[in-house]
Amino acid sequence: MKRLITYTLLFIIYFVLHYIEGLPPIGGLSIAQLWKLPLIGYLLACVLSTKRKFNKFEKTGYLYSIEPYFCPAIVTNPFSIVSFSMRQLPIPLFYNFWLRFNKTMLEKLLLYFSHFICLTSLITLTGIVEPLKEYLSADAFMEDLEYYSSVFATTHAASSYFCISSTVIVFFLINNKFRTNFEKIYNLFLLAIAIYSLFLAYVRTGWLMLAVSLLLIIDLKKFNFVQKVKTAVALIMIVIGLVFLYNTNEAFRLRISGGGQYRGESEQVIDTGGSGRSDFWKSGITNWAKNDLYSLFFGKGLDAVLDDNHKATGMRVFSHSLIIDSLAQYGIISLVLLITLFIQINKFIKRYGRGSPYQRLSRAIFYAGMIFCAFQSQMQFDYIIIFTISLVLMYKTGNRYNNLMNTKPV
Repeated sequence: MKRLITYTLLFIIYFVLHYIEGLPPIGGLSIAQLWKLPLIGYLLACVLSTKRKFNKFEKTGYLYSIEPYFCPAIVTNPFSIVSFSMRQLPIPLFYNFWLRFNKTMLEKLLLYFSHFICLTSLITLTGIVEPLKEYLSADAFMEDLEYYSSVFATTHAASSYFCISSTVIVFFLINNKFRTNFEKIYNLFLLAIAIYSLFLAYVRTGWLMLAVSLLLIIDLKKFNFVQKVKTAVALIMIVIGLVFLYNTNEAFRLRISGGGQYRGESEQVIDTGGSGRSDFWKSGITNWAKNDLYSLFFGKGLDAVLDDNHKATGMRVFSHSLIIDSLAQYGIISLVLLITLFIQINKFIKRYGRGSPYQRLSRAIFYAGMIFCAFQSQMQFDYIIIFTISLVLMYKTGNRYNNLMNTKPV
């Protein structure tokens, strides 16, 4: 009973914090920023009091968040610089914070956060609570169609959350982490909610992320014959379901095929197979190459990139890729730091995940996160929370940690 009360109270807090993000900004700051900034401040205080030696990806993560302050836009639009910087900090900050928890607590938190995403969607799907913000129109694909995002900030953020919650639950299921039939049924129910929510989001990036994640967490070598048969049957059913949807659901078919158009303020229409991203990417790279020497290294800021994209495409939008935005907004140094960060996290997973059952999960979440970065922006807040929990769990259950604990800090 105590566990149920704790679970319920934590979910209420989680839901309320995300629900009120739909309220109007206060003093120029969104509600999301107002409740996350104090949390970031607390996590920074935790870092300052940390005595251990930071690993390479943490150091690079901090450098990546600091580098934008050298951009000339710090004078004209300091808020955009601070905002970008704050969004890059959670990976090293949360990693440092979760290190203080033991394996049992981390597993519980990992599952709780995944559950809360599904339960939040369940509440809005059933109409128990209506989001404060209206869903984004998808009329470009089909009349009266909407991108589903529950109470989460954007459709793409929501899709990444539905993806990661599905991945975690499937991982727990295939690794027999649930002891009772009730736990199995409850998690299968939440998994169905997450997948259905992901479908309603109509975001191809999220679907790709989930496909890659599931492929990476399944280790067929460890499956017995019965498990392999079940997996094969499940895959066949999924393929049949996708074919059925493609042939019967017009919105799904149009989204998969890339049909649809973007229409900018100037009424210029972009109709491309890549949802306009290729135009934004080309604009970002082309205009970065025209910079002066200093801006080649440190960029020229968000406003300049928005203006460049507006001139090139008729839409005042960011580049829809963290990789291109790092280059276009904050220069080649920012891009090098981002790529270095990705490489170092991958090496960390490979090195410290040996012997850990969570290595596959961490790798799956990380690779899916890189897909999101490539086709949208930085990993979103809740995604980072779950990713860093899995990363610390992997580290604490790996062979290297068990062998070197109390001898070499990480």
